[in-house]
Amino acid sequence: MNLIRNTDWGHMPFVFPTVLFLREPLLTPMHLNRKLLLVLIGGTSFWGPVTIIDLLRSDDFFNLALSSIVPPTGLLLCYFMFKRTHGHWARSMSLWMLLGVFLLGSLFMEIGATPHQGGFSRLGGWTAVKWLLVSSLVPPVTIVRSGYHGSVFGLLFVTVVMFIMHAKFERKSQSEAG
Repeated sequence: MNLIRNTDWGHMPFVFPTVLFLREPLLTPMHLNRKLLLVLIGGTSFWGPVTIIDLLRSDDFFNLALSSIVPPTGLLLCYFMFKRTHGHWARSMSLWMLLGVFLLGSLFMEIGATPHQGGFSRLGGWTAVKWLLVSSLVPPVTIVRSGYHGSVFGLLFVTVVMFIMHAKFERKSQSEAG
């Protein structure tokens, strides 16, 4: 917090709200790159396995249990492995990874639906691209789309669990470090 008090905010007009929101002393390019990597890892570890299953499955194959168990398992395994090896990268690893789940969900669901006459096989020009961007930036749309996809239970489960991980493991390490 001393860095925040001793900083001349006149030269950094856009950093001040970001620093207060993230509770980070200073958002440097290295920290930003690490957080973007956490977002990519979180989204890919959650949606990647189920997207591969969607790409390889036949048209009549659908298993709600598989769509609800595989994604959270992938994300939680990745979280614990990454927390163990790179736990010092960000204070709120679980929340950054959860942000990746919500931001990349629509993209991965579109990729998984493409071989089944959905997704990018029916891309209707710029309107569809705008819809994909809006659905990536609005978390409730990801929840609704995961309901159609069949992974809504896994998404809701992982949302609760990642907040618990943040409260139990990451806040404790923040108070010990500060």
